[in-house]
Amino acid sequence: MRTKLLSFIAGVTISIPSIEAAYSDTIIDFTVTGSFAFSCSPLCQPISTPLSGDLQIDVTTGTVLFNTGTRIVDALGTFVGDGGNGPTSTGWSIELLNSARSTLSFSFTTLPTPRSLVGFTGGEIVSGISCPNAPNFPCLQGLAGTITAPTPLPTALPLFASGLGAIGLVAWRKRRKISNLAAA
Repeated sequence: MRTKLLSFIAGVTISIPSIEAAYSDTIIDFTVTGSFAFSCSPLCQPISTPLSGDLQIDVTTGTVLFNTGTRIVDALGTFVGDGGNGPTSTGWSIELLNSARSTLSFSFTTLPTPRSLVGFTGGEIVSGISCPNAPNFPCLQGLAGTITAPTPLPTALPLFASGLGAIGLVAWRKRRKISNLAAA
């Protein structure tokens, strides 16, 4: 019994550093949220339509991964295909395509390095447009929003888990010792 308990504790202690390593990937799924403030003319009412999705970026090489994890949805559909991307004067610009060949283009700030996705931690969408692949249909314009990274695992969490395990072991040994003394 004692050998099993010690091997369990050793296994947990060894696996805790791997939990932190799982969050150190260079490919990050950023959450994209925003909305278009659309006004077609004085003849119609202004509308607001949402935009949401995921933008997958390899922050080591600074590349957007279009074929694996990038998927953004707005009123014109789901956009997944690569229409092009690259640096702008203030950040980065991306163009996505959907199955109907409609386009979604938006520009965003790049933090902490201007005009680069290397080490990218998130930014603000500063402009955008979504146009249907049909003549005489208006484009959605005035996009504003954010691109945010997932919340990382706190660095103190593995240490906290190890401490709880040690306290549990001490309490277990104390209870066992008391029960052995009472039985004798």
